[in-house]
Amino acid sequence: MINWNDNRGSTMILVIWAIGILSAIAAFLVYRAEVEWAVMASLERDLGARQLATAVLNERLDLLLADDNAYDTPDEAWYGKTGVSVFERDGYQVRLIIEDEGSKPNINLLGAETWELLLEDKSDIDILLDWIDPDDDPRMEGAEKEHYQSLSPGYLPRNGFLASLEELKQLKNGDGLYEMIAPHCTVYGRFNPNTLTREQFENLMLSYGIERRLAERMAEDFSAYRSKNRFENMEQLLQLPSVTLQTLDRIKPLFEFTGQCNVNFVGETGLRLTLKRAGYDPGLAAELVSKRREDPFDTMEEVQAFFRNRRKEIRAEDFFTVRSSVFKIRIWLIKGNHRYYLETVQRRKETDRIGIPWEMQVLSWRFLMNEEAPEIPDIVSFGEEENDG
Repeated sequence: MINWNDNRGSTMILVIWAIGILSAIAAFLVYRAEVEWAVMASLERDLGARQLATAVLNERLDLLLADDNAYDTPDEAWYGKTGVSVFERDGYQVRLIIEDEGSKPNINLLGAETWELLLEDKSDIDILLDWIDPDDDPRMEGAEKEHYQSLSPGYLPRNGFLASLEELKQLKNGDGLYEMIAPHCTVYGRFNPNTLTREQFENLMLSYGIERRLAERMAEDFSAYRSKNRFENMEQLLQLPSVTLQTLDRIKPLFEFTGQCNVNFVGETGLRLTLKRAGYDPGLAAELVSKRREDPFDTMEEVQAFFRNRRKEIRAEDFFTVRSSVFKIRIWLIKGNHRYYLETVQRRKETDRIGIPWEMQVLSWRFLMNEEAPEIPDIVSFGEEENDG
């Protein structure tokens, strides 16, 4: 005899199981749809932020390309007196900071006596110079291969020119060095061979990938030539017996035969470092900053007049200029809990195209989001020391 109650009970259990399975599947599909929607929304938001940051950047680059003055001062449209712009767009709070990056002294060219103006601890100077010089012999208070390989994980020092300021953090006491140096120095810009020592020229060649024996011969030839002559153009480098046409073509991007430091923009600390390297009294920095506040320099003749009779044997035009060429642009976008950051360093250079006098060359580029984005620095008006950072 069939027990209908048992059959109904079994059927009910199966129905409940089926309903449970279907509910779980439905919940999973809803959850998956919500996740996919959130991911798509996040991607669209991130893409929109990237496009907005790029649009803001391009507007500033257009101002740089439209600038037809023979000089650059804080009154230029691309700089806007302070270098800082704050506004709202498409629901985002936008902060843009533009700096004349090329006017900062190149970290790779500053010697021990110059670093004493910025670094109080002798060990910091030795550590920095040991990282840059091409040998493995540690200075009295420095650090070379033996120290860095003893770390976990171990690594080798650069033994050449730093490629970025972030690289400072790899050095012994790196975080402290980065904090002290990064606001005032740069790794960007070209090199005037008339201001390089033999050791700097050789290290530059090695850092650029020239084979050691060739770099050493080139440095010897360079020193011999510079003892009696100046370099006025690239072709004169062919006067060095070790430099062939092929080598010249390879090293062309490294050199420029004018000064890099725009006296209208460089911060006072960076200016002191450049003056010391150039052989001038670093104390002139305060006087020069005061002069440019009242009346910015429009021509190199004005700059030369300022330095005239200070040191006759030094050519101010080898170190200083009134024309800016390398720019760092940083853009923050903030909406609610979301933060986006675009940073780029670009070089403005002349072209040989009719009707297009300038073009921008990207030297570095990065886009960071949320926790990876750096905090917005406190920037005050132009002319104050904090404007270096």
